[in-house]
Parts: sequence; C-alpha cells; structure tokens
Amino acid sequence: MFRLEKIRYKGILNIDSMKISANRVTCLTGESGAGKTSLLRLLNRMNEPDSGSVFYQDQLLDNLNPIEHRRKVTMLS
Repeated sequence: MFRLEKIRYKGILNIDSMKISANRVTCLTGESGAGKTSLLRLLNRMNEPDSGSVFYQDQLLDNLNPIEHRRKVTMLS
C-alpha cells in the first residue's frame, strides 16, 4: 500500500526503504521523539518530506489530492 524511498525529514526520519502492505496491521513503537507521529503525518500528507518519495498504491503521494487521500487513509494515534 505504501512505499517510502530515501525519506529524510527534519533530522527525525532517515528511511532508505520501507514498505507497508495492505491487508495487514502495522504498529509503530518507539520512544518519545523517535518519529512515529512524523511518519504517520508524512503518510497522510499532513507533512512533506525534506527529500525522498512516498508512494500510495504505486502512485507518488505528491500527485494525489490531499483531501481525497485523507478520506481513504485515516491516521490513528
């Protein structure tokens, strides 16, 4: 469902490659300040990465309407 490539975000996130598959539950864990919420906000187009690419269903997230995307992808904290 999601694919991240060479993501850098404010010195918080440094992800070379990551896939989040559909039809599975993905749980993010870590200490306070580890970047869990920052990652979710990138996936939901609430924040933009400093560099790299985020794909949703093989489409570059930058090319999708953010409002329509948030209607399909919900963030739970």
